[in-house]
Amino acid sequence: MLASNIKVELGLVVSPRRVTLMPGATAMYAWQVEPHLAHLFTKQIIRHGVGACQEISSNLGGAIKAIHSPASPCPLPLLRPAAGTDEITRCEVDVAAAVAAETVDLRNELQFLQDHCRGLGHTMAVAKQTSCILQERVRQVEVKNQFQDMCMDQLEGTLNTVMRTIELLRQTDAECKSLQYYTGEHNLAVDQQAKSVVPSNAAEY
Repeated sequence: MLASNIKVELGLVVSPRRVTLMPGATAMYAWQVEPHLAHLFTKQIIRHGVGACQEISSNLGGAIKAIHSPASPCPLPLLRPAAGTDEITRCEVDVAAAVAAETVDLRNELQFLQDHCRGLGHTMAVAKQTSCILQERVRQVEVKNQFQDMCMDQLEGTLNTVMRTIELLRQTDAECKSLQYYTGEHNLAVDQQAKSVVPSNAAEY
């Protein structure tokens, strides 16, 4: 019941087992109580009887209400001014000031986080653009390498063809020289035979 009132009044979630009628200085909540119920907040709830617990429960949200813990120490529980007066307690003023200061701090922190997120967004956009540029460069290098490989293959094929042609020319040259040598030898033999035949014919005349 007390935890529910803290959540409704302050928006804070506190485990029911950790809620106390006498919160310490580090607690984020305090209790605002009508004077006639102040005696209920002089000891912890586990020391109260069933009747006292029922009285606290029936007055939650009205005579008993959770408020933000004041920035400066002040007696607990906080008592409302007597009926018919407009006096505001010092603690209530301190609480309002603390809440306002915390709100400003939270807004500043939120603004910082928003700016930081925008900066991260810009950085991510630049990184994405840079990544696209690098990918395009890699693609161009790959295309260039493929073209170079193709040219090397063609050059290697041309070189092999030239080498085969040179080898054929060498073989042809060798064959020509061999043929010339054979032809020269044959002509020499024919000449010698012709010379040996001519004298015999002349003697007959």
